[in-house]
Parts: sequence; C-alpha cells; structure tokens
Amino acid sequence: MLIRTLAAATILSLGLGALAAVPASAVVPSDPHVRESAYSYADVPASPKKAKKNTKTLVIMAYAKKKDSTTPALLKKVYFDQVDRWMRWQSAGRQGEKGTVTKWLKVSSSTRCTDQEQYMTRAIAAAKSAGYKPGKYQRIALYFPLCKQLFWAGLGTMGRAGDHDMRLWINGTPEPAVIAHESLHNYGLIHSAAIDCGKLSLPKKTSGCSVSEYGDLFDVMGFAGVEMSASAKLEVGWLSKKQSATIRKGSKTFTVVANDSSSTKLKVVRVDLGRGSYLDVEYRTGVGSKDPIDRDGVLVRVVRPHSDFDHYARTLVDVQPNNESTYSSLPAGQSWTSPGKARVSVISTDAGKAVVSVTMKAPAAGVPAIPAPPAVSAAPPENRNLPASGVAWLPSVSGNGMPVLEYDLQLVNAAGVVTTTTVDALGGALLSAGVGDLDYGSYQVRYRARNEIGTGAYSPLSVPLVVAEPLPVVAFVNVENQTVVAPFTWAQAVATVSPSAAGYEISRVYFTFIGPNGPIGTCEAINTSVSIYQFQCSSDYDASYLEPGNYLLKVDVLDSFSHAGTRTVAFTVAEP
Repeated sequence: MLIRTLAAATILSLGLGALAAVPASAVVPSDPHVRESAYSYADVPASPKKAKKNTKTLVIMAYAKKKDSTTPALLKKVYFDQVDRWMRWQSAGRQGEKGTVTKWLKVSSSTRCTDQEQYMTRAIAAAKSAGYKPGKYQRIALYFPLCKQLFWAGLGTMGRAGDHDMRLWINGTPEPAVIAHESLHNYGLIHSAAIDCGKLSLPKKTSGCSVSEYGDLFDVMGFAGVEMSASAKLEVGWLSKKQSATIRKGSKTFTVVANDSSSTKLKVVRVDLGRGSYLDVEYRTGVGSKDPIDRDGVLVRVVRPHSDFDHYARTLVDVQPNNESTYSSLPAGQSWTSPGKARVSVISTDAGKAVVSVTMKAPAAGVPAIPAPPAVSAAPPENRNLPASGVAWLPSVSGNGMPVLEYDLQLVNAAGVVTTTTVDALGGALLSAGVGDLDYGSYQVRYRARNEIGTGAYSPLSVPLVVAEPLPVVAFVNVENQTVVAPFTWAQAVATVSPSAAGYEISRVYFTFIGPNGPIGTCEAINTSVSIYQFQCSSDYDASYLEPGNYLLKVDVLDSFSHAGTRTVAFTVAEP
C-alpha cells in the first residue's frame, strides 16, 4: 500500500481516443498480500548470485505493549534471503536487498499503532539508543505487532531506487509478498489497477466503469502473488533497451518473449498514444507462470502519468470482459482495438514467444467475420442405449478488431428442428464445443461469433453427421465365395462375429441355409471359442448334408441390447 491513499485514481486522456475520468473505489480494499501468502517465494527460479546494486535496509522490530512471535531470524530470512532472491530474479541481477534486523525494541506504551509516523520516529530513536546507526541505511523498515485498527498489511513511501530516505512499515505480517510489494513502492511503483467496464473492455466513455486499485492479477503491485509485469519492470529500469520497443505510427510486427522467462530479448511493446500515455503489451504463459493466468496470451495495460505522484500508473485492460478475470489475455489469432484505434493483433504464440502486430490508426472494429463451416463428430456414450454426444470442431474466426467472446451454435436435425446453444469462446481460443445429445439420425451444425461490438452472421451448415444405430458385426464367414466339396454339413460353416460395442455380449446367432428353391433350414449357432465370438451349428447338425449346388448362408446376430446385425454370403458345394 502507498503512504498516501490514491483518493481519485483516474484514467486520463489517451490522445488517440480520450477517456473520461474514472474514480477509484472510495474505500481502498485490505492489502491483498495478506491473502496471497500461499505463494512461496522460496521456490522462485534460480537468480543471479549477486546484484549489481543492493539497497541497505535496517529492519527495526519495535513494540509498544507486547511482542509477537516473530523473531529477528525469521525476518532476516524473509527479507534478506527470500525477498533478496526474488528481487534479483525479477530485476535480472540489477537489484538486491541487504541489511540488518534489530532485536525487539521497546517504545513508549503511549505509541499509537495507527500513527505510523509517530511509531517510526520512536522506533528509530529506540534503535539509536540500542547502538544501531539508522543514518547509515538507505531504507528503514519498521516491523510491529499486528494492529487490528489498520486495514493494511504493509505501507511504503514513494521514491526511487537509490534514494536515502525510504520508509517501510510491516503490520505484523512477515510475508515476502508484503515486503516485496512495499519495497517496490520505495523504488517508484504505484499499485497496478484494473478497469471494469462491464460487457466492454475499454469504451470511449468510461464514466460507467470502475477501477480496482489492486485489480491487476498479473502484477505483484496488484493482486498477484509473485511476478512483476514487464510494464513495471520497464518503469523501474529493470529491462534493457533491447527488451522494450516503442511504436508511434504505422504498423509493425514484433516477436515478444514471455515476461516470466529469463530471456534478454524483447519483453514489452509500448504503444505511444500521445500526451504521455501508452499501451504496454506483454506476453504471459499459462504454463510456468506463478500467477493465475489461465491461458497463453498477450496482456494489455494503459500506462499514464499519475495525477498525485511523479510516476506512471498502470491499469490492466480486460480484453475478454465476459470471462473470469484470469482470462484477461488476448489469445493467438485475435485482435483488440483501443478507443484511439491502436490495434494489437496476436499472430501466433509458440515456444515461449508471441508474434504480435501493432497498427496505429487502424480501421474501426466491427462484428466478427462469417466463420467457415464447422466439422462435427459424435462421441459414443458409455451405454449404447443412451444418445451420442455431439461435438463441433470450430475453425478460427476473425473477431474483426476485437476478440471473440461467445459462439452461438445451432444444431439442425433432418426434420429442420433447430437447437441453439451459446458457449464461451475464451477470446476465440475455443477449439470445440458440445452441441448436445444426438439420437439416431442426421444432423448439421452452424455457428456464429460475438464480440463486444456485436454478433456476426452464421457460418454455412456443416457436412451432415449421421448417427447410426450400433449393430453387431459379422466379421468373417469361412464359406464366403468359396467352393466346398461334398459331403458338406451345416456344422462345417463357421462365422466370427463382434458385438455393437466393447463390453456388450453376443446374445444369439442364427445360421439360415438358402438353396435354389428357398430356405432349407435354420440352426441357433453356438460359440465354439473361448477367446473370440466364433459360432457354428452344433454337432446335432452333423447329419444335415447339403447336396452339390449353389447356396446362400444368412448369419443373424443379436447382442445383449437387442441390436441386430446380419450378413448373407454365397458359396458352392461341389461334387467330390
């Protein structure tokens, strides 16, 4: 949390498309990092062993009435081991944390925990009396037992890295996320916010929108547990020149590596909107990220000068406003257009990098394009007496400048009856969707896409999908198209069959012999194999001879669910 509450955080004019002021919530929420303590800073990736520069901090442990169970050893481990390693990781070795933790020091019992300046002044005096030299440290961090009257877990002054008057307060919460967050205030970062405009991502007029001061789920300065955004790293100077690029006019394609990677290549594209405002574009992966992004994609933030501080404010734009906030990224194949007509298009994402195109003064966004017809398949159910489950495989569809948010799928049966289902398109990344249970018959599917601008037209109908009743199969008959030599009995004909589905049993098999003048007779065949369904007439029919001539053998099969399969084959009985 900042030392000064952001009473009126606003999104200022974006130059290429002005946005109205958006007031933040009147009440600042409790510091989120108390609830994010499940994230383990002990598990951060390998960091450079040494930092190019370290901030020297004196951590004063002070209490007015009663100490808590936190020990100097614990605070030393959290601050100068875990947070130090985290700083080296996030800054790529540019920044580290070193210092000293005092023993518990008593301050006057009249000290009010709600008066942080008084508490800090008296703690510094107590440290001096105990032989410590606060003046030799760049930062003073005060740790004190939990003060329940305060709504924050940590507090930090705004400054710049290298300042010699940085202050930090820790309210009974010795968590790495709290200390890292407040330390970054000292280095010049304010909170990473998010804007919520209901069903729209970022309209021209934002008077109906709200800004959550801690709303950015993908930045430790917002609600994230571990990682900094590339935008924040750029502001504090933790990216090299080749790790950022700026576009002011025209159109250009960039290859952006994942922010959470150790790569030294491009990590953030800054889109200059004029009047000191930008869009910052970075790539995040759902795999490997320690913060809750659910899908690979590109994140977009509005960056503008802050009205209260000589620093920049960062506000995450939810480019998929109909989804959960963890789906705020722009997936491959989709575009997003700002009110000022700056368009960000994700061409592809692969192997830890995204190919991103940025176009200034792009055409206005429109409704999605007409999709190509989907492919349709039917997944067999567990029980063949139940309907099949229809699945539509959806070709990629252009959102025409805005990500696709929803699909309407229409299932049309042979009688022309239409069933419509609306599904979340996950920003256009959805590859398949269920279209319902399908009884036996013929079906076709079409679909249309919807973005925040509106709804496009339906695709052509798919190729018909025929869901046929599953039947047992007569796989092999030994006499098919064969000439056998007399004497030949009914019991010598053999058929191999299989049921309609795995796990189903063959119930009955009938052999019907048909001669030139019609049916001769029928036997109920028996299974003569223990490993396969192999049937033939029993030995009772050894005396049933077929005279030389041409015959048909009809094999009828029933399984345990009364599904019937049949096959008729021709054969000849020759003179011996």
